Amino acid sequence: MTTTPPMIKLALPRWRAFAAASLALAAVAAMSVSAALYGELRFQDWPDFFVAAGTALIPLLVGVVLLGLSLWWSPWRLPFLRPTREAANGRTAWRWLVTGVLLLALGTVLGGRLVGALPAASAHIQFALLLAGVLVMGWALSGAPRGFPAISRREGALVAGLTIAALVLRVAKTSAIIPGLIDEVHFINGMHALWSDPAAPLLRQVSTFLPATILYHYWQVNAVALIGHSLEGMRLTSQIAGALTIPAVYLLARSLFDRRTALAAALLLLAFPPHMVFSRLAYAHIADPLFGTLALGLFALGLKGGKRWAWAWGGVALGMTQYFFEGGRLLYPPLALIWLIYLLIAWGPRRMIRAHGRGMITAFTAALLAALPMYVTMAAANAPFSSRLNDSGGGVGLVDQLSEYDSLDTFSQVFLLRRLVDPFLTYVALPDSTGEYYGNDQPMVLPVLVPLLLLGAAHSLWRARSPAIIVLMGVLTVAAGNIIMQETRWFPRFVPAMPLLPLLMAVGLRYTVPLLWPLPALPASSRLRAAGAAVVPIAAGAALVLQAVYFFGPYREAYAVSFRAANPNRDPYDAVQRAVALPDPRRTQVVLVSTFEQDEHTPRGFFDYLMPNSLPLLIPPPGSFTNDFLASLPRDHGYAFFLEPADTRSYRLLSNAFPVGAPLYSNQPLLPASEEYLLFYVPPPENAPAN
Repeated sequence: MTTTPPMIKLALPRWRAFAAASLALAAVAAMSVSAALYGELRFQDWPDFFVAAGTALIPLLVGVVLLGLSLWWSPWRLPFLRPTREAANGRTAWRWLVTGVLLLALGTVLGGRLVGALPAASAHIQFALLLAGVLVMGWALSGAPRGFPAISRREGALVAGLTIAALVLRVAKTSAIIPGLIDEVHFINGMHALWSDPAAPLLRQVSTFLPATILYHYWQVNAVALIGHSLEGMRLTSQIAGALTIPAVYLLARSLFDRRTALAAALLLLAFPPHMVFSRLAYAHIADPLFGTLALGLFALGLKGGKRWAWAWGGVALGMTQYFFEGGRLLYPPLALIWLIYLLIAWGPRRMIRAHGRGMITAFTAALLAALPMYVTMAAANAPFSSRLNDSGGGVGLVDQLSEYDSLDTFSQVFLLRRLVDPFLTYVALPDSTGEYYGNDQPMVLPVLVPLLLLGAAHSLWRARSPAIIVLMGVLTVAAGNIIMQETRWFPRFVPAMPLLPLLMAVGLRYTVPLLWPLPALPASSRLRAAGAAVVPIAAGAALVLQAVYFFGPYREAYAVSFRAANPNRDPYDAVQRAVALPDPRRTQVVLVSTFEQDEHTPRGFFDYLMPNSLPLLIPPPGSFTNDFLASLPRDHGYAFFLEPADTRSYRLLSNAFPVGAPLYSNQPLLPASEEYLLFYVPPPENAPAN
């Protein structure tokens, strides 16, 4: 049975195609007007905000209606996935399944350190056991196939090329665009857990504040061993995870739609600015959408072809979403479950269970077995299931506000309404609520591309009975989940939606173009038909170039400004990196002198990461940089003193105690002089011992 029928021509008058094209063009115009009005929202304050939001909603609804009329009038039908009637094939390889479960059990005991009497195993052994257990278990549940799924060489080369290009874009200028730590010291602490104990249990968490397991830090430690103790080494794991999301999105789009939509989605994600940013930070957040998108793509492939291996490996990927940050842990299992229940209702329980009942059972069995090691470890350690949600959630306060809604004053009502609306508007109108994470005055989607997003959402609504509704469901669920958070527009919590937004834009592009350009009405040899077929990849490629130019140009400059605004004191990260770059840093004592109360934890953590086993970073409290302090410093090694330019008192004391010359300045191009430290360098004596 054909699962995604090609574009077909119905026996209807040709004029209907052009009437549909006119309606589609009007829908595009309405969506563009709505996008422009949404773009103005970030400059509006209440009460004008809600007036402007309501005004922007009107052309959006008009565009949705016009697009629906266009789809109804059009004689052309593009492929939208429909669940097949094929039954899942293959049988469970029970012997291999038992072997995989035993490997997982042993990996759980060692990786969770559940039995104190057993000797601690190295992290490499723990990882090998867990990986082998997951792979063997997934292979057994998939029916133990002897070969790999067939894929054309051309398509495989295309996806590989896109993935490599994504990695290059994410690695380029790592430290130049984000030159300091953005709350990444917690992940440095996670790496220190492995450096201090090579047998640290991979399935445990470093702290309740950081709900990621040490498994992610294990990957980071190995990346640092490969690249070195630098920002590039620390962030390489996230960059690789971000790049690997490209084939995951391609698979999801290819399974739900067709090859052209998949190519457009991959091109749009390639340089999607928010995904670029969070692929460059040493956060476990970025692993959530990698495995979550892969799981949804494999489930869609299972619905498309009824293949047992797709259901099994989709379940494995879904189970892996539980090992990283809390967003993926809370989002993907209920999202996948609700999606499949929705399809059971939309397509009929008897039909769906007959076609895919065994496949769905296989998927959730694989997910349970893959996730079980972490949950067993959490139970043994009495770790909270949702520590970050407990710390950052505003659910209780929101319920209280709703129960007392009638008694709220005008300001509180506006605050409550903004809480309900703002998470959804972050996609199209409102910027990140903090300056140091995404740090820009733009929403997630660039304003010029917002019409594509709105068109994609409208197409999804008009094809709501298709499994493709999962894309819109995922985007809306992420926004809805942020309603109960204290910060409703904090972009790190929207990371799981970031791969889905380009896919929704690709749907808007791919499914609107044929309505505007009725290709089947043209001869196969027509140049207009060939040109129309190239519109989608060319437009997606142009969007890729636009986003890349924006990210490495205007965004970089805007981010530098917002980052400085969020960190108004002088930049300690620049001082630390300049100290590490000195000629003989291991024989040099670094002293950071500030007239304000400096955050000691983060600069010291950064310095210890960049220069392990070196002389410690000294940060004397304000007012304690005195003659006595300088006299207490030994003279058997060098010094790097960082002083504020206006701190003439400290300079006078320093120049009396050490032979300092002219100050050295930062070479960071986007660091204003008002936020840098002056460096006074005292070279170490020739006989100074190395540390």
